[in-house]
Order: sequence, then structure tokens, then C-alpha cells
Amino acid sequence: MARHRDADVLVVGAGPAGCAAAITLARAGVAATVLGGPETQPRGCELVVPRAVEVLAALGLEPWLGSQARESECTGVRVASADLGRATCLPFPDRPGRVLDRPDLDQALLDAARAAGAEVLPALVAASPAFEGTRLAGVTARGPDEREEIITCKALIDASGRSAFLARRMGWGFPYPRHRRSAAWAVYSGVSPPDWAPPGELTLIALRDGYLWLAPAAGGRTGVGAVLPRRFWEESSGSAERLLGKALGACPAVDWLLSKARAETPPQAAPSLAFRVLDVAGHGFCMVGDAAGFIDPVVPHGLLAALLGGQSAGLDAAEALLQRGRVTAVDFGPTTTLVRLLQRQQLAHVHAFYDPDFLAVLMAGHDHLGARRALRRLLAGDILPPRRWRTLARAWVLVGLAGLQSLTRRLGAPVFPVV
Repeated sequence: MARHRDADVLVVGAGPAGCAAAITLARAGVAATVLGGPETQPRGCELVVPRAVEVLAALGLEPWLGSQARESECTGVRVASADLGRATCLPFPDRPGRVLDRPDLDQALLDAARAAGAEVLPALVAASPAFEGTRLAGVTARGPDEREEIITCKALIDASGRSAFLARRMGWGFPYPRHRRSAAWAVYSGVSPPDWAPPGELTLIALRDGYLWLAPAAGGRTGVGAVLPRRFWEESSGSAERLLGKALGACPAVDWLLSKARAETPPQAAPSLAFRVLDVAGHGFCMVGDAAGFIDPVVPHGLLAALLGGQSAGLDAAEALLQRGRVTAVDFGPTTTLVRLLQRQQLAHVHAFYDPDFLAVLMAGHDHLGARRALRRLLAGDILPPRRWRTLARAWVLVGLAGLQSLTRRLGAPVFPVV
């Protein structure tokens, strides 16, 4: 017989978005119950842009961040061509970011959620949602012994990551038809930083069909990953090792560099990256982080969007419950607006970085009307008002120049050297 449990706000997922929501709720005086724990599967190293570092500190992780090795600091992003003959550096203005082990970061966030007063049920996993009419009233959860537990709640925040608990079970998620891509990644130790990939910078290598990246972390470890078209995953017979090998084969210098290193984790993969959700929020529920849609890791704003979305959803739910004792779709309006804004912005950045004409302009190194500095600010995570529109307008000069590059390239006289 299934057990029953009541919760004020139920958070599905204990990743960055879920923990940010739980911490925000607990600080506002609203009881938060978190289902699931941090993923046990090693997920490699992740770039935490400077703005995300600030958000983590505000969530209570400042002491933990201070305990991380100085070698984890990342001063910017270096974009290079596949033959490494051309490269340009985009340093973060004002402050550095971090390259951190994602499992350690998830655990630190979960510890902060517990310290704030949130209830964490790591052994329970949400299995199916329960509705009362159009209002989401709770979930059926399942434990390791397969015993079911029915949890009712006043509001649910879906922060289940790319597993997308609500979107996949309700049929609300759809792939981006023009961005069918797969990703593979692993962590290596013993990588000697070459001249073309200095320590302290994330190197992003533009391949013909995607990207390869190297993220130096503390302890002589380096996160290596690739994003390639979905067809390469199918040609690799669903093997993360083969998919990563295809990307390394397109850049012999990186392949040679890693041949002298040791793989700390087996390659992992995300077979299908980009999907979108029609409705981010409804009566009694809201989706944040990757559960609300995912695009591409090439633009490193996924973690920042998850943290900001989780904070916003926590504030919306807390305000509604403390004022009226219930949560509707309208109450989650600010979070819906924020999530959609961040998704549109990231999609625009991703499309730009996959445009060879944009890369040609970027590699040329010119700072027309402060456009490069604006792009550096956007990469650092300065993507919210009040300076957002001014920064976007300046950075968009590079997109305009990419259009000029496209036209002149077709005429046989490109303004900038072709990448």
C-alpha cells in the first residue's frame, strides 16, 4: 500500500535549479521538499561563468567556493580554428569564472539547501504527476525498493534537468528541428597545457560540423567535450567513446595531446541535446533549468539560467503562498518571462557561434563600437537588465559584420579571412 506525504512546495530534482529554488523557498519561510539527490554518475568539469559564481555565493556557497583551488579560476574563453592556425581570446571583464567538478558543485548546493532548512528525500524519484482538473496536485514517487509514495503539494517546481519529468511524461517537449545535435565528454588527467591552450582559459575549437572544448580544472585535470550533429551519434552506434573520437579525429593536435593523458572517467553522452517546452508554467507548477528546455553547451549559460530560474520560481511560489495560500500560472509569470528571455538569448548566441561568417569576424579581433567587449560581458553572464539591451545592441554589431562577410564572401572578396 502506498504511503502518503504532504508538502508545501515540492521540488523535483536536486541539481542547481532545484537547490536554488529550495534555498530561496526556505529563506522565505516556506517549507520545501526536494526529491532526488545529486547524480552519482560522474559528469565532468563545467565552466561556471563569473555571474554564476556571484549567484552561487549569494545562495550560501561563498565559503565552499573560497575553498576551491586557485587553479580552478577561468579568465575567459579562447576560440580557435580546427587547425589551430587562428585563435582569438575573449577574457571575462572584471572578474574570473571557475571550472568546477559538477558532482562536487551539486553536492555543495544540496548541503546548502539542507542548511537553509529544506527537506531532502534523496531516495525518492518522481514517477508520475497527479492532477486535480488542470491543477497539478502532487506526484507519485518511487523508492529504491519500488514502493510507491503519494506526495501532495501546493506547488511543484520541476527542476529535473534533461530528464524533463513533466515535459516528457505529459508530451509537452519538442526538439528543435534545425538544431539536432549530440554531445560527448570525459575528464582527463596529466594533460600538459600547450601554447595554443594556456591554463586558465576554456578553449573552444570550431570544427567543420560542431565544436570541441578543453576546460582546464584544478589538480591537473581537464574536461574535454564535443558537440556534433545527431547523425554522428547514429553513425557511432550509440557509443559516447566513438562520438568523442570523431571530434578528436577532426583536430589531430588535441587527439595527440590526449594520447599522452589518462582518462579519469569513461566518456559520457547526451544523444539528443536541444528541445523546447510549450508551456513553462501552469496551475500549481513551473519548470526551470534544463527541464524547461535545453539548447547547446557551446554557450556556457546553462548553469546560470538554471540558478536564476530556480531562484525566480522559489520567489514566485513563496510570495503566492504567503499571500494567498495557493499558486496559479499567473503567479509564475515572472519566472516564465525570465526563462523565455534567457532561452531566446542563448539560442541567438548559439546560432551566432555556429555561423562561420560570425567566426571570421570574431577571429579578426576588431572591436567595432565596443562589440567585442559587449560580447565578453555577455559570455561572462551579464545578461539581465538594466544593461542588457545596451550590451546586446553593441554585441549585435558583430552579427551585422557577419552579414557583410557573408555577402562579400559570396562575391569572392570577403572582408575578413575565411575560417
